[in-house]
Amino acid sequence: MLLNDTTIDKHFKPEILKKISAGIMTKKLAQTIASNQFDVDKVYVERAWKFLDNTERHMLLVYHLQVYSVAEISRLLMELGGEWSKLSDNKSRHKEEISIDVNGHNERLLLQLQKKGFITSYQEKNDRKKRCFEVWVKQQ
Repeated sequence: MLLNDTTIDKHFKPEILKKISAGIMTKKLAQTIASNQFDVDKVYVERAWKFLDNTERHMLLVYHLQVYSVAEISRLLMELGGEWSKLSDNKSRHKEEISIDVNGHNERLLLQLQKKGFITSYQEKNDRKKRCFEVWVKQQ
C-alpha cells in the first residue's frame, strides 16, 4: 500500500521496498513495481518480470529499463515478443519498422532504448496502409 501511496515522495519508496525481500515477490507487488516510477534495484525488477504478462512487462521496461545493460536488453525485447522482438537483433546496424500503437508509453520505451544506446533513432511513419515507427537498431 505504501508503494502506491501518492502522498509519499518517490525518493522514500526504494527504502520501503527494501524492507520486502525480493524472494517473496507476489504478482501484486510485481504490478506495483511495473506501474510506478521510482528507483528499484535490479533484483526486484528481475523478479517482477517473471510474474507479469506482456503488457505489464512493457510498463516495467518503460519505468525501469535503466537497470539493464545493453546486452540484456536484447533478451528482454525477445521475451517481450510481438513487434518489439524485431528490435532484439543488434548484431548489425539496421532499420526496422515496428507496427505498434503511437502512444506515450511506446514512445517513452523507444526514448529509453535510445538513451541506453540500444537504438540510434526512431521516428513515426505514416503511410496509407499503417502507422508505425521506423527504428534504427545500433550495432553492439
